[in-house]
Order: sequence, then structure tokens, then C-alpha cells
Amino acid sequence: MIADNIRNASQYKNLNPCFEKAFQFLTSNDHKVLDSGRYEIDGDNIFANIQTYETSLWEDSNWETHAKYIDIQYIVEGKEKIGWCDSNNLTVKENRLADSDIIYYEQEVEASSEAVLSEGEFGIFFPSDAHRPCGCHQKPSHVKKIVVKVKC
Repeated sequence: MIADNIRNASQYKNLNPCFEKAFQFLTSNDHKVLDSGRYEIDGDNIFANIQTYETSLWEDSNWETHAKYIDIQYIVEGKEKIGWCDSNNLTVKENRLADSDIIYYEQEVEASSEAVLSEGEFGIFFPSDAHRPCGCHQKPSHVKKIVVKVKC
């Protein structure tokens, strides 16, 4: 997992050949005016899902991983708590890789970290990074987030 501010995005473009296009989308659009939905960047190789929602209580959020895509989760508005841990430390609750590239895990975990991402900040989650998005920080709040999916 990587967490940083979008102004430092250029530091990460060499991690994956598709990251340059992904970060170009995040830095060259006025995301506050874009509607929720899917935005094509490079077909199924890179696309963005714009989401708006209320953050949930920590106990109501789920650990998850993806096999086909790396997530770049960018906060446009609001603040959310995201957990991170090594997926090898978790027990599978529901494997939905075949139909939607996601595995959900049981909530119990021995060791994990948390990051609170605010407007202009992003987290990068690789397939081995179990993450627990959409959590509230102190109290539930409105969030607009872009999840850029980058094919591994």
C-alpha cells in the first residue's frame, strides 16, 4: 500500500507502465463536476469508477482484495479511513473473483494499519494488499472518490 498526496503522483508513474495514464486522468480533470459512473481511460486496461457515498462504521466495512487490477483510490471530497494488511493474514469469507474481481475476508485480523485519506490524497492497493475502504473517520461523512483500476 502507498498513501500520498496527488501533487506527488509523478513519483509513482514508473511503478507500472499504466500508472502514467492513470495519474494523468486524476490530475487533468475537474472531478468535482464529473458524475458518478465508469470512465474509460484505456479500455479494460485502465478505467475509473467515480463513487459518492456516506462512509460507514468500521465494523460495517469489509476487507477486500483484487486479482486482476491494482486500485488507485483518490479522494475528491470528504475524508475516509482505509485499512491495510497483508492478505495472507486473512480468512476468505466470499470469493467473487470469477464474476467481479473481488475477494471479501472475515473482519478478524491480528495486525493491520489504517490511513485517513482526505481531499487530494490517494492510496494504491496492489493485489496482495488487503484493504478496508469506506470507513468513517470519527463520524460518518459524505465522500466522493475515484477508484482507478489498473490491470496488473
